[in-house]
Amino acid sequence: MASLEIVIRKTDTDGIGNVFKGFLSALGIHDNVTIECNPDYINGNYDTVLDDSFIFKEAVSNRRIEYFYTCRLLVQKVEEDLQETIHNEFTGTDGCQNENLNHLFSFSKLIDWNYDPGRICIKIRERIFKSIDRIRFKDAIYQEVERWKSVVIDNSSETLAVSVRTWRAGHEHNVRRPYNFETYRQHILAILDTHPNIGQLILSIDNEMYADDYVQLLQNKNIGVFVLKKGEHLNPLQFAAVKALVLSNCHYLVANRISTFSELIFWFSKCKIKVSPVF
Repeated sequence: MASLEIVIRKTDTDGIGNVFKGFLSALGIHDNVTIECNPDYINGNYDTVLDDSFIFKEAVSNRRIEYFYTCRLLVQKVEEDLQETIHNEFTGTDGCQNENLNHLFSFSKLIDWNYDPGRICIKIRERIFKSIDRIRFKDAIYQEVERWKSVVIDNSSETLAVSVRTWRAGHEHNVRRPYNFETYRQHILAILDTHPNIGQLILSIDNEMYADDYVQLLQNKNIGVFVLKKGEHLNPLQFAAVKALVLSNCHYLVANRISTFSELIFWFSKCKIKVSPVF
C-alpha cells in the first residue's frame, strides 16, 4: 500500500495564521504533512521558513497524496463529545476540503478565535501542543527569534505584546471594527494599570508610520518600548514567523480578536499568554 502524504495547498486565503492552523490540524491526524511551495503565496514561500522535511517536493509512485486546506483549528470527530462549541460571527466549517479526510473531523464543534484555554478540552489542547512541538523552523528563524528575545525580553519583569492591525480585510465590508489607535490605547492602559510588574512593551504593527503613537503613549511611563522591524535579510513571511514566535514569549497580549495571526501567538505560547482581545 502506498504511504500517505498530506499536502497543505495554497488558496486565496493564505496568510501565515491560516496556513499554520491548517498545518496544525493536519499534523493532528498524520505524521507526514508538508506544505506546497507556490510563488503566489502572499508573503513568500514556506521553504524559507520551515525545515525541508515539511516542504512538499514532488509526487512519487509509492506515495498517495491527499491535499488539505482549512483556515480553522479543526476538532477531530473522536473529540466531538469532549468539546463545547465556541460561537463567533463565522459559523460552520467545510472541514479540510477533502472528502477522503473530512470524516475524521467534527462539523459541529468550533474552537476558533478563542483565547480562554479553559474552554478548550485538555485532550485537544495537548494534541495541538504536540503538533506545535513537531514543527521545525529554519535555523535563520530561530536565530532571529533569539536575537530579538535577548533585546526585548527581560526576565526580571513582565512583558506586554501589542499586535496592531490597521487594515480592514475584504470580507469585513459589513463588519464595523474601529481599527484605530484609540481602541488599542484603551486596552494597553487598562492592562498596564492592573499589572504593575510589566516592564516592557513589544509592538508589532503592520504599518510603521503609526508606531510613534504607541511610543509617545508610554514615554512618561517607566516602561521600555520596542518596535519589531523587519531586517532586509528577511522576507515578509520570515518576519511574520519571527514576530509570532517572539510575541508568544510575552506574558500579555493586546491583539485583534478575529485574527489568525493573534491565534498563532496564543497557541505558540501554549495558551500561557493572557490575551486582551480588541473588537
